[in-house]
Parts: sequence; C-alpha cells; structure tokens
Amino acid sequence: MEEDIRRQVGRTIAVGADERQIFLYAGTETAARDAERIARDVLAQDGITAESALHRWHPIEEQWENPDVPMPQTQAERQAEHQRLADTETAESLATGIAQWQVRVEFGSHRETVALARKLENESRAVVRRWKFLIAGASNEDDARELAGHIRRDAPPDGRARAGRPDLQSRLRCAGSRAADVPAAVIVDLGVAWKRGGHGRFGGSYEVLASHR
Repeated sequence: MEEDIRRQVGRTIAVGADERQIFLYAGTETAARDAERIARDVLAQDGITAESALHRWHPIEEQWENPDVPMPQTQAERQAEHQRLADTETAESLATGIAQWQVRVEFGSHRETVALARKLENESRAVVRRWKFLIAGASNEDDARELAGHIRRDAPPDGRARAGRPDLQSRLRCAGSRAADVPAAVIVDLGVAWKRGGHGRFGGSYEVLASHR
C-alpha cells in the first residue's frame, strides 16, 4: 500500500508509514492536498477508510501547525515566535531533565579536551568527554549557539565547536530547578525515543497525516 501511494504521488512527495499511519510530505499546500487525495483513492481501492490532517511546518517554532495559522511577517513577530520556542525548549529541559540542544567540540589533543571539560563542568554544564572531543548540554538553541561562540573564541586554531540538536546516540540528562542550572549532570542516554515529524526528516514544508483502520 505504501509503495502504491509512493508510485502514484511521484518523486516530489516523500512518503513514510507505520502500522496505522501514512505520512506525506510536500513543498506546497497544493501538492500536499493532491497527495492527500491520491492516498485516499489508493486506500479506498483496498476498502480502507482513513482520517487525514494537513499541517504546515513553522521553521521558527520548529513544529507542525494548522496551515491556517499565519506565519510571522515582521521582525518583531519572528522574534516573538523564536522566543516562545526558546522558552518551550528551556521548560522541556527542566521538566524532562534532558538537554534539548548540545554543543559538540573537537580538539587536536586530549589535553585540550580535558581542560575544556573541567571548565564547563565548573560552570555547571553537563559534559560527556571522549578522547579528543566532548559534548556539552544546553537548554535551548540560543544557549547552545552562545556557548559555541564562546568556545570558538577561546579555542586553539585546530578546535571546532558546533551547536545542534542531540542525535540518537547522545542525549544529555540534566538536573537543577533553574534555567541557569540546565544542564548540570553527566549522564548519557543511549536509548532515546525518536519523535515523528520535523522538517529535516523528509524535507517538506507541508505534512499530510492519514490514519487508517
């Protein structure tokens, strides 16, 4: 069924599925609605009924929303939306004890890596250290990018610092009750549950979610 839908919607639509749901990702609302119609037709041919919903990716808030929700138009609106995202990330870091962002730092020597790890730990940062690289937790994107900038300014020429979302192999658990305390532990979670969604997975700005019975 998934392959039938993939063939009919064409290469411009990304298709994914699990046992009960089909995901369609498109670059425009028109393409997404066309893909939704095709998917319904394919399912109907097999006698399957489905409920579907269309969402649009909001790049600043980094979440799927109803396409009727207006995108921010002014700099003030974009800043306000970005701040809401940062506040949400910080709140999730505090509530779950897991850093929502991280900074990966690579050095040319083990000695430099140890020195920076000790410095960050003294600043109550969660740090996971390996031989020539380390990962430091951050409560939100702004915190991570600011930390990466500070590290780059003080790092030797061969040092590199990159802010990003934690991947499946490294999520940092953190402790503390204040935003300034996040993150503050040194535990790595290697069994992170992957969350569906996100613009980066399929590269589409519009998502159609079809749930079939």
